[in-house]
Formats: sequence, structure tokens, C-alpha cells
Amino acid sequence: MAHRHALDLKRRGHDVCVFAGRTPKSHQSGGEMDIENVDGLDVHLLSIRSLEPDRAFYWDAAGRRFRATMNDFRPDIVHFHNISGLGANLISEARRYGARTVCTVHDHWGFCAKNTLYRDAGHVCEDFEGCHFCVANVSDEKGKALPTRLRRDYVMRCLAEVDHLVFPSQYLAGAYAEAGFDARRAHIQSNGVEVARFDPSSRSLNDGPLHFVFVGYLGAHKGIGLLLELAGRLLAESSLAGRWRLSIAGDGHMRARIARLVEEAPYRDYVTFLGKLGVDEVPALLASADVVLLPSIWPENEPVVMLEAIAAGRAQLASCIGGHAGLVVDGESGLLFESGDLDDLTAKAVAYIEQPNLARRHGDFNRARRDAFSQETAVSAYEKIYAMTPADQAPADKIILCDGEWPTLETAQLFNNFSIFEKSGRLRFVYAEWADASMWEHASALFCWSHDANMQSVLRALRMNIPIIAPAGGAEARLCEEEALSGFGYKDYAEAVVALASLAERSETAAPASARRANLIDNVAALLDAKAFGLTAERPAI
Repeated sequence: MAHRHALDLKRRGHDVCVFAGRTPKSHQSGGEMDIENVDGLDVHLLSIRSLEPDRAFYWDAAGRRFRATMNDFRPDIVHFHNISGLGANLISEARRYGARTVCTVHDHWGFCAKNTLYRDAGHVCEDFEGCHFCVANVSDEKGKALPTRLRRDYVMRCLAEVDHLVFPSQYLAGAYAEAGFDARRAHIQSNGVEVARFDPSSRSLNDGPLHFVFVGYLGAHKGIGLLLELAGRLLAESSLAGRWRLSIAGDGHMRARIARLVEEAPYRDYVTFLGKLGVDEVPALLASADVVLLPSIWPENEPVVMLEAIAAGRAQLASCIGGHAGLVVDGESGLLFESGDLDDLTAKAVAYIEQPNLARRHGDFNRARRDAFSQETAVSAYEKIYAMTPADQAPADKIILCDGEWPTLETAQLFNNFSIFEKSGRLRFVYAEWADASMWEHASALFCWSHDANMQSVLRALRMNIPIIAPAGGAEARLCEEEALSGFGYKDYAEAVVALASLAERSETAAPASARRANLIDNVAALLDAKAFGLTAERPAI
């Protein structure tokens, strides 16, 4: 989708450069970059190091590569799409460069470490504070395990600093708002689809049995199990014999099960498995369909197959979850059924079989509205967003920079359960190593969860008069006491929680008790060895 939009923007006279991640080739390692010309576009392809949730959100090396690309191309606007694997720090790089920023949010990545809101136990997550149940911890650049909340808060803070955030569905915008995101910069805009690729003409009612079509990933979260149960239900109803058929196209971990099932009687006479289709093969399949099915049991954003059903002028039958309701006008363009409810799905499918004209009527509705979901309409809307003046409002959540040695279990529990202490205010805990200059400038405090925090972070906080919350008796707390700087030395985590919770409730960060003496801080800095400042080959001094 992003590639199609980029091509359309170039056709409209814009200078376009693409920076994207890809799986490393056999001879490559993560971090290597190639520049290729794809369909007339210059594409900078960075071999990603990981798509695992614990490492896919921050990558310093990707930030440096991106910075070099911007210095060469000199963009006015940077439009982000899926940056998992590259890192949310690319947003900070774009803002530091001075470009206006737009980000299209395609999934739940901003607040869900797994992107999907789908728990391993097979149900949709309703606890947006429970990421640590799915992803126990995340990692910094050196492999240190960190509490999962630090990842969520960092990504959300980066997204909060984007000039314009675009959500393809009202559902997804609402999900981010429910997760605590300040959506003052939000826009709702469909991704659109290339409608010209699809033939919207009606299929004759005399062309045989009613044809249901599923196109998508063959996984449990897509409702494949439910789809197969539906086929079993329809086969068991003798009055429906010979009046319907089902085509399944796609690939995924349930492929083998489907391939075996369609070879068994009586499934082989009604269900066809097509395997994975090429992009150019999908329009022909939908042209043969009467109803396009999507029985997902997890909340998708704006499923492409539902956009394609609109472009093809076909009826839609989908679960009432996530962004489906924004694409299916129940009773007009198709039918919605209760997610995971086999009885409801069966009843709606039977309604189509017994009333073939219903599918035609719903297809006609989609045919009439397909231009509103065209790629051209979407790109025109983006051009208007690019021209908008960004909202001049700083993110409201307070930033608490964090540092310390390898966290203990008690430390992880403090972070991962801190939401119970956030009543009216919200804190964003950001690992100090990930924070850019803007985050440091707006920080309310530096929280050291242990002795021996990175002294580079401590000294930077002292220089900027940022209050420090640190273990009593440690070097960090002593520096604050000796210089009469704003800070708090806690004896245990119970006291630390009280101090942090008070920041969440406070409208302003307390001013330092007195001005610092710069000479002491400078002297401490001079005595530290190079290791304290991270002067390594990965992060050189210049």
C-alpha cells in the first residue's frame, strides 16, 4: 500500500524517496543497506536485525542510516508507515532534522508489543496495561532486559510527537484513545484500494451455486477454524445441497489442515483450496464471487480484502469486530455477525444462500460507493494533510526518564503494575538511553531504579536541573543533597512509588530548591572515565 501511494505521489509531481526495512539476504547481516530503483522510485533498503517484539521498536543504527538518507534527500515531509523493525526513534530523527511528520498507524503496535491484541490463549486482549504477560521484557542495545512498559511508553511518546497521525479506521483511533493516547493530531482516512484492478460487474444468478470466497492468512486469529465449522454446518443441511460453494485462498500455519480437509468427502465437492494467490490473481477470484467472507476473531484495522470486496462490487460477510464495522454497512453492503459465534455466522450465510438477490443487492451498494475507497481519493486526502499546519500542542503526559543496572523482578513489577497508581495523571517511563533531546527537555524527573545508574544520564539531569529520584545513600542522591538540588532519596520501592505517583498528580514539576554549582558537576564529569560516557565503536565521541 505504501509503495502504491508513493508511486501515485510521484505521478502527481512530488519528489519521493523511500526508506524501508527488509529481511536480510543470505549474504547480509542486519544494518546493511542497499539502494535500488523500484518502479522508478529510489528505495533505500535496510536489512533489519529483528522483528521480535523485544527489539523491534528502537534501533540506534537504523536511526543513523535514516539521518544520512534525510541529509542526502532533504525532505520537507516524512511519512511513516510500519516502522516495526526499524524503530520509533526514526520519528525523533525526522523531528530533529526539521521535517514535518505524518504517520499512518496500521495496527496496535503503538501500545501492544505483539501488534495484534491477540493473546496466546486465543482471546482478544482487553487489558492494555498487561503487555508483560505476552512479552516478559524488552532489550536495550546491549541486551539488558528491561521492563516491558518502557517499550510501550517510549513508542507512545514518539507517536505523540508526530505532527499528523492517520488512522485508516475509526476503530483503531478509538483503540489508541482507550490505551491512553492523546489523539489531538488524529485524522481518519482509509488506505484506499486500486479500484481499476477489479471488475465490478454483477455475476448472473444463473451462474451456478452461490459462491463464498475467503482470501487471507490461514491462521486461527483469522477465524479459519470457524470457517471450516461453517462449511461443516452447511454440508449437514440437506436443503442446501448443491446451492453453495466455498473457495479458500491464502497461506499460513493452518494450510496443511485445510489441504487435507478439502480432499475428504463431502468437502471436496463444495470447498476448493487455491493456496496462495499472486496479487494479480485476486481480482479474477473476486469477480467469480457472490460473497466475500472474513470471519476474523481478532480486531483488524482496515482489512484489505474488505476494501477489495467493495472495489469488486461484491457482498461482504464479516465478523463484527475491529475495523470491519467501518467497511461493512450491515444490511446494506453486507452482513455482520457476532465474532466467534458459529450460529450467527451460519444464519447469515444461509440467508445469502436462500436469498441470492440479497448478495446482488449488497454488491450493488458496494459498486456504487467504490470510488470513495479508491487509492486516488486516499492520496488526495493525504496531500491535504501534508499541507495542514501542525497542532501547536505539546504532549500532555509527563516524561520520567529511567536508568539503572540490570532490573530485578521487583523493579519489573514496579513498572509493569504502576498503572494502578495513575489516577488523574499519566507518566511515560522512558529509558534514558532512548530519549532524544526533546524528551530530555520535557522530562519531569530521572528515576534511578538502582545504585550505579549510568553516570552520563545522572550528570545530564543535574546540568538540566531535572529532579532525580534515586536510592537513598547512593551517589546520585548524595549529589542532589550536596548541591541542594531537587531530588528524592528513597529507602525502598514503596517510597519510590509515592514519589513517582505524586509527579503524576502534580500539574507542574517542582523547581529546584536552589541553583546548582556548575563547577562540581563539571569536575565530576572530568573524573569519569570514557566508559561512563559510552564512548565505543558503536557510539563514538564524534
